[in-house]
Amino acid sequence: MKDSELRRHRERPVPAEVDPSGRALYRAHIRLGQGDGAPRLFFLDATGTGGSVCVGYAGRHLPLR
Repeated sequence: MKDSELRRHRERPVPAEVDPSGRALYRAHIRLGQGDGAPRLFFLDATGTGGSVCVGYAGRHLPLR
């Protein structure tokens, strides 16, 4: 993600076994409900590194610009 402001909203804590820095970029998300105002759940598939799926954020859609 090139825009540092957008990246800042999507970088969230993760367990050290997922990333030694303790932070990761959560790009994947799903909409929980219908319509543009429905909350989003941002997640990270870490099954290949830490054996889990990390949830980084649940709420209003994060900024797009």
